[in-house]
Amino acid sequence: MGIWTECKNCGNDASGDMIYLCKDDNFVFCQECGEGGFNINGNHNCVCPVCSSTSEVRIMGEIDTDADEPDTKCENCGNVDPDDMLYRCKKDDLYFCEQCGDRAWNAFGNNNCVCPECHSTSNVKILGEIGGDEQEEKDIEEDEHDDTHERDSTGENDVINSYTPKSNDSDDDTYSSYEPDDDYSSGSNASYSSGSSDSGGGTAVGWLFVVAVIVIFLFWLGSRSADNSATTPVSQAPVSTYPQQPQQDQTPPPNPYGAGNGQLSFYRTCSFCKVEILKDNDSLGMLPTPGLLVHPECGDSYMLPLIFPAGDLTFSFKDDDGHTWMQDVHVTEGVCMVVKVQYEPPAATVADTPASQEQQQETSATRTFDMQLLSPADHSSYDYPRYTNVEWTAVPQADSYEVELQLANSPYDYSATSYSAMPYSNGGIYRVTGTIVTVQGMGKQVHRLRVKALQNNVVIAQTDWRYFNYSN
Repeated sequence: MGIWTECKNCGNDASGDMIYLCKDDNFVFCQECGEGGFNINGNHNCVCPVCSSTSEVRIMGEIDTDADEPDTKCENCGNVDPDDMLYRCKKDDLYFCEQCGDRAWNAFGNNNCVCPECHSTSNVKILGEIGGDEQEEKDIEEDEHDDTHERDSTGENDVINSYTPKSNDSDDDTYSSYEPDDDYSSGSNASYSSGSSDSGGGTAVGWLFVVAVIVIFLFWLGSRSADNSATTPVSQAPVSTYPQQPQQDQTPPPNPYGAGNGQLSFYRTCSFCKVEILKDNDSLGMLPTPGLLVHPECGDSYMLPLIFPAGDLTFSFKDDDGHTWMQDVHVTEGVCMVVKVQYEPPAATVADTPASQEQQQETSATRTFDMQLLSPADHSSYDYPRYTNVEWTAVPQADSYEVELQLANSPYDYSATSYSAMPYSNGGIYRVTGTIVTVQGMGKQVHRLRVKALQNNVVIAQTDWRYFNYSN
């Protein structure tokens, strides 16, 4: 477990406070800047302030202001433990340590060396221990060398090509020490002169030398033929000049939900309500808790997965407040669909009577009233905690007002093309009678809001959307 002298996010330096890491956002925070009162094994406020979730939050350690801080530390999470390994991902230019590295990967004894941004080790370099001497970057996967492929500078076949006859000191005088002027009639080689003339002995020795040279040449020629046979490629049949189309497997992948079926994953947006799913008056189960999902994906543990035949189906829902409603869902074969379960109150209607027509005419007249948002300013930015005052001009005939707050979907900035309702019990809707209210944002992302003026629950005027951002 690492050592931290302060929280990288908020600067908290209270000894004993917990330090957390959200692997989903690669975001380091402490119990002072974490969201909510959620408790995991006694660790308070461990909800990530970026994604407002605990599913990917990991406990890293405690703040210790008495710890000795080395010259270097982890730039990603602020760890100063001198015994922890330090890495660098060249792809993302990210310096991180084994405390904030992704997963429990082990390469040559270096734990958690997977980059928390790109989730890869292909570009990760080892820098050494945090408290150690500065080292050069070293690849995670060391080079392999095969000594069997090394060759001497003289070449592969130099043993044969550089043959040199033996010197005169050799014991084999048959060819290695032959000289044309030698007198074989006397001396150490008396065996050649017995019963022969001088010229006859020389001729015999000469023939022996010629035979020896021929034998050596044949041996050398046989060696060359063996080497060439080992390297000469085997002749192949002519290759067709027409391009060959690769054969592809035409077998479709198996349907994980069974032939002709698809899967529906239901989730709810309220945190504490209970919702029951029914089909043809038969209960299919209760939605699991908690239901706080900002960006749901098929297969999340907060969902209720059910398999149905492909086609259009109608489901009934009932919550603990007594609301009942129905939703039509299309099931696609072999596909998992995410279904959001949320009660939508019916729109207010006015009976078609002379009195109501008069009221409608009066309502139409009030729609000309000018209604302006005074705060927040357009494209303004706010920090944590995410509480923002909203103020607007009054509409004379309005008896109440409704503030609607939404948050941006991916990519969560001003370029977002869609927005979602707030995952609170009120759905981000604030009903007031005055002209000012404080709203609560969620997550480090862009939000938008608008105000509606109501008379007898009928909208008589409303503002345009106002966009603003929470930078922390």
